[in-house]
Amino acid sequence: MDKLLRIAASAATVVCFATAPHTAHAQHSYTHTFTVDPSGNADYTTIQAAINALPSPMVPTTILIYAGTYTEALTVVDSELDIVGINREGVVIKPPADTDAITIKGNGARLNTIRNLTIWTNDPTTGEGRGVVIENNGGADPTDIGIDGVTFRIDGANSDAIRLNDRAHSIEISNVTVLGAGEDTIKGICVTGGTSADPSVGLTISNVVMLLDGCSAKGVTFEDEAEDVTITGLVIRKPSFGGRGIEAEMATNLYVENCDVLAHDGDGLIVGPNTIVRDSSIIVRKAYGSDDGCGTSSDDKPGIKIGDIDGVVVDNCFLEGRLSGIVIGTGADDVSVISSDILGGIAGATIKGASGVSLTNCRIAGDSALGTGTGLPQEQHYGVRVLGTTSGLTLASSVVSAHSTTARDAMGILVETAPTDRPLQVLDCVVSADVTSAATGVAHAVQSEDAEGIDMIGGSADATDEDEREVDVYDVYNASASEVRVRTSGTQYSRWKGAIGAAVGPEVQTLRVVRVPSAGAATVLATKSLTGLEQTIVTGINDPKVFRVLSVTGNQAGMTQTVIVIGLDWGLRPVADAITLSGTATVEGVKAFRFVDKIILPAESSSGETVSVGTAEILGLHWPIAKTDDLLEIAQRTSSGTTYLIQSSTPTPSVERGTVDISALSPADDDSIEFTYRASK
Repeated sequence: MDKLLRIAASAATVVCFATAPHTAHAQHSYTHTFTVDPSGNADYTTIQAAINALPSPMVPTTILIYAGTYTEALTVVDSELDIVGINREGVVIKPPADTDAITIKGNGARLNTIRNLTIWTNDPTTGEGRGVVIENNGGADPTDIGIDGVTFRIDGANSDAIRLNDRAHSIEISNVTVLGAGEDTIKGICVTGGTSADPSVGLTISNVVMLLDGCSAKGVTFEDEAEDVTITGLVIRKPSFGGRGIEAEMATNLYVENCDVLAHDGDGLIVGPNTIVRDSSIIVRKAYGSDDGCGTSSDDKPGIKIGDIDGVVVDNCFLEGRLSGIVIGTGADDVSVISSDILGGIAGATIKGASGVSLTNCRIAGDSALGTGTGLPQEQHYGVRVLGTTSGLTLASSVVSAHSTTARDAMGILVETAPTDRPLQVLDCVVSADVTSAATGVAHAVQSEDAEGIDMIGGSADATDEDEREVDVYDVYNASASEVRVRTSGTQYSRWKGAIGAAVGPEVQTLRVVRVPSAGAATVLATKSLTGLEQTIVTGINDPKVFRVLSVTGNQAGMTQTVIVIGLDWGLRPVADAITLSGTATVEGVKAFRFVDKIILPAESSSGETVSVGTAEILGLHWPIAKTDDLLEIAQRTSSGTTYLIQSSTPTPSVERGTVDISALSPADDDSIEFTYRASK
């Protein structure tokens, strides 16, 4: 062996261990070595000539390639071959336009590896100019092939860096870089050829970086069936409209770990049956990248999409999508999301017709800041949204929020269609909804639009609106005054609307309202003249002393303006009520107040109009009821008495508002009232 050949052989050994010491394909010790140098200082001047010279019968052989640009389209047929460059940047295989760089035609178990070089393709037309193509040679499936330490430069659309054209087994792709920025409809790794009866098996992708920025580009895609797939350390950047980071609904037994996918406008990750996604970041963010003329999707894509499949675990991940952080679709079953941050522009988590879904110890948020672009559906912003026929849903030990800076509503948890077997179980969760600078948006922390939609046990619910005049702010909301849609037990909240039941059996509560002042038309704000402008009153206000409903009274026929009262409820939470005047009648509001901080009087509609604000003989309960007969009895103690006397008749409470009209009791000033009722506390 001459001096140059000895140096080359030594370099081959160094490259073998420097590029991928952990990869089995890179550690074989072939004793037969050919060298290639375009200048003529080696065994061959072209790589294909070295391949063609492989001995027969087959002998494991290394082809060591010196620096240079090789304008070749290589074909490897039924060989046991290690193609390795002496320098990753210096060895460039650049085939003619519209020609695949390397085609491996494997027949059964053949140890073929491609290492430590650059492949640069140019594909002006469709479906040609691919980097590495692995296909069957008419016999057994190609098996035991490795691609390690290779850079793919893709010029031209519609091409793939690596393509499995037929089902294959034991394929390892590691330490690979795919550079395809600006090229449309390219694929980093494309797996085809498998069937449900005979899938590709044993594909491993590790430490791969894909820099894509073209329309409909895909990072890793499984177009046909595959099993036992492992993807670790994968970084994908900027698939645009119509593209996907990882498209793996055809992959069974998929394991994804330590991956980082950041897409511009396309699905981050679509999973198949029996998938585990762990310690990964999957983001679809409009702000990253540009449209580049691709357009945008009308239903922008989620971070993770789970379709009609079984068995998915998402653990310790960060998920973000302009539509949803995660979408769990119709037919999905046995889905567990653990210790993950989930953000979406419309919803943090969207559950459609799935079953056996649990989200535990997660932070889930729908935030308008992530989804205010054109083309998004004009709906509310949700933390968790449940729609479609579902069953077996649990949300536990999680922080759920919805945030809107637009005219859209904010809903912390919304169930549109109740699960078929039992309500959505919300266990020890902190749920909130907030609206800032919204013209028409409202805030509801927990809401069900269907009967028996939610059981909330423990935790808290809290809704806020930056607009202090907004009256549609509820911690727990039910549009029905009679149908129980939400049940709670041990949950902290104080503002609700509708029939609210008990999730863990109602308890009998006793509420004493001591020394109730007599109702009066001007007990909160004495008669005040209206002016040509709206007035905000913060002085001269008397608190109602007890938790009760307020009233407004005008002095002229035809007055129809609205008075807004702003204060605190029994839980010292902000509450507002808008009460519309009706001539000279005293009009009662619907919400109970403990304190009044501010009264906004309307502008006059004619000269000489006045308004006063008083109290009604309607008291508020501290806990919600589910039906009218939950109010068991009322006892009354006179101001001078020492005992409470149970009344022979019980007034009908407002289930919708959680209030009781005590006027039928003809209470005197400073009488005390005791309510006994079944409620969730």
